[in-house]
Amino acid sequence: MILSSLAGFDSETRKFRQGEQAPRVVCASAARIVDGKIKGELLGDRRAAHQIFKLLLESGLTVSFARASYDLAVMAQEDPELMALIFRAIRGGKIHCILLAESLNAIYGGHLGLNPDFSPMRKPSTGEVVNRYSLEIVTKLVLGRTDAKENDAWRESYALLEGIPVDRWPREAVI
Repeated sequence: MILSSLAGFDSETRKFRQGEQAPRVVCASAARIVDGKIKGELLGDRRAAHQIFKLLLESGLTVSFARASYDLAVMAQEDPELMALIFRAIRGGKIHCILLAESLNAIYGGHLGLNPDFSPMRKPSTGEVVNRYSLEIVTKLVLGRTDAKENDAWRESYALLEGIPVDRWPREAVI
């Protein structure tokens, strides 16, 4: 798989409520490789998120997620007609989940829930011992970076920005 055939997608939703495991999408971000460089895009509303998500699925690119099952579920909840595209992409091997891939890699290496050297896995941001793969953990393991959660203050608050144009969002929310 060559890099130009990859894309990334991440949705931000309202908070979970009882009985609602696929909350409504508020915004999303997408990334593609254009002319050898990563081009990221903030999709500041549900409509834009839906349009780009559908475009990515139709493009034939391999779309990477952190928690693919969640992003796929919330996008299918937005528009059930996307189900056919989602399942076609899954069957075609065009959906990639970095957290699942790292878990499978750890199972293969015999260190699931631990660092590859069998030491306890710790969140870079807090030092807390964990046994589940998160974006923060995978970013450290794969890229050696500890800044995955550096701009994460808005992660559970995007619903507050729903309906507000992106140019009026706080800088931290845009980042």
